Amino acid sequence: MIYVHYAEIGLVHLKRDGTIYDRAKNDITIKESMYVSTEHRILPDPTNSNTNSYPDIRTYLNLEAAAGYQPVQVAQYFIVTMKMTCTPPVCGSEGSGSEGSG
Repeated sequence: MIYVHYAEIGLVHLKRDGTIYDRAKNDITIKESMYVSTEHRILPDPTNSNTNSYPDIRTYLNLEAAAGYQPVQVAQYFIVTMKMTCTPPVCGSEGSGSEGSG
């Protein structure tokens, strides 16, 4: 079985203390808004618990690696990781893994 995770990368605004600034709530003062920074972070996806807290890219890849997922593609706006629970060619209809033995 092959499991695939797709995570979107987006720009988020961070307050000075590192928490996410939600412009819709407008919960900071004008002075605090002078120190808002913008970073690339993984956007939350309810199907992937490793994305829940807007992790940075390195943290996300470490979380995925700890869960057994390997990066397949890292692009500007998304990351694809996968985990295989079997070894090819046994994984699909490719055969029983006995190729080349006769």
